[in-house]
Amino acid sequence: MSFPSRFSLSGLLLLTLFLSGCITNRPDDIAALSRFDPLSAAPDGLVVRIESPSNLRLRPGDAVMRLSKVAARPELEFDERFVLALEDASAAGNAQRLFVAPADRERFRRTQAKARSGRGEGRGTLSVHVSGGCRVGPLPEGPLVVRTLMRIEPNGRFIPLVEQDLRAAAASGAWDGMPLCGS
Repeated sequence: MSFPSRFSLSGLLLLTLFLSGCITNRPDDIAALSRFDPLSAAPDGLVVRIESPSNLRLRPGDAVMRLSKVAARPELEFDERFVLALEDASAAGNAQRLFVAPADRERFRRTQAKARSGRGEGRGTLSVHVSGGCRVGPLPEGPLVVRTLMRIEPNGRFIPLVEQDLRAAAASGAWDGMPLCGS
């Protein structure tokens, strides 16, 4: 993938620390990601889906998409963060969809234009950072598996990015203080 010459696409999950997982290994997913150009993708087509145990939820403001670039020429550098909006913060189930908020889409487009103006210079990154969250009841015993997927075009399919057992990655007892939703 290139953004502009080397593009790093990663799903990053965080509760109190960075968590990382394994990127998809399906050939068709890898091919789809290799075609993804964050400099030309329509902001309304980028959708992140977080799949988690059914009693684990995100709250508004818990997910941020970061688009950044480091270059030799400072005028080509940027580091923009876009708080992702929840499609329906009260939705039950184990999948929540997030997207670039309509109010941020023009700024996202301007960031893309700035990146295109220096295509071929520097290194860019698109990442999704999730922190916080709440629970709607006791958390189940055993693994707390969370998957991050991204849809990169309107009505396209979701491509798996990261799968992580949060319980295994967090310090012992880290989940004890997770607040109840609505409290």
